[in-house]
Amino acid sequence: MAILVSARTLSKYQHLYRSGRCLCTSHSNDPKDTIGPPIKAWKYVINKLNRLVEASERKLETNLPKVYKAYNTVKCVRFIILDTRTYFSVATNMWTGRELHTFSRRELEIYQEMPRDLVKVVLLLLAWAIPVVGNGFLIIGYWFPRVFFTHHLWNESQKQQFGCHKLAHRINHYHQVLQAMDHKAYKHTEGETRDALMAILDKLEHSDHPSPEELLSLKHLFESSPFSLEYLSTHYCRLLSKANGLSLRRSSLSQDALIALHIDRAMMKEGIVNLSDSDMCTACLKRGLNPYGLTRDDRMQFLLSWTSITQKLDETGVSLLLHSPALLTYNATSNIQLMKGKRYKWRRIAPI
Repeated sequence: MAILVSARTLSKYQHLYRSGRCLCTSHSNDPKDTIGPPIKAWKYVINKLNRLVEASERKLETNLPKVYKAYNTVKCVRFIILDTRTYFSVATNMWTGRELHTFSRRELEIYQEMPRDLVKVVLLLLAWAIPVVGNGFLIIGYWFPRVFFTHHLWNESQKQQFGCHKLAHRINHYHQVLQAMDHKAYKHTEGETRDALMAILDKLEHSDHPSPEELLSLKHLFESSPFSLEYLSTHYCRLLSKANGLSLRRSSLSQDALIALHIDRAMMKEGIVNLSDSDMCTACLKRGLNPYGLTRDDRMQFLLSWTSITQKLDETGVSLLLHSPALLTYNATSNIQLMKGKRYKWRRIAPI
């Protein structure tokens, strides 16, 4: 993988984090700090699910058989319930106007991830509250954990396997993002701006990556025409959604990207150096890099490169964040190894 941050810079950043300082942005780069409330139907569903989870928890405490303790699921179930409670709490606070920068990294991650797990959570709690059904569900889930269980019930090996499986699907769309970017750059840019974009694409074609400084020098292109989300076609936005593993709806994609910006800021505030190995691997996976086979310093270098870009963005520049997995990890050695030679090789289509 191309080294994006020098060892000297890494040492400097580590010192800043250990001393309790973080790389804060100026006020002009701060993104939008609140999100609007959802439609009434979704609020109704959330409230119903909240009451259902609370009722299921009470039944679980009463009917949980000893066999589940033998399988060490009690602790996992407690984590599921705690994360579910956190999601409902964060969602309620956000919808009433609480500012995003006041939440922790973990709270924002739960808010972003939990909706996908809610159906599984409800099914798990309902099944485990019924002794006979619970046993059957546990057996089925044992054979198909990625389908029926949430990440709370996966062991470390499964977390790695399923995380890489999801990332591989995302990587399959990177070349499509780059092709769409190539076409749009040729049609809608000119002069020095086009030359700079083509230089970045040339690097990617020849197994290299652009530096954060090179990408930031073109930030304005992602804040307005031609690469701001409002200027992209529905097809282009769907490619970005698939490359990032986010919602396919344009409005939801924009909000997910805004929350991702605040997650980056919370991670910087809490200190990247303070992340556990497991959390650091998860952070790399979410940002498009296969962390397995890399050292902790390699992972940290990538996260520092990533945040050196996102700290300069606000809500108008979220498109650059959404392009970053392809721009920063397309030629990463660990990603190429993950694809086992099946990676789609991108070739320039637009003439220079």
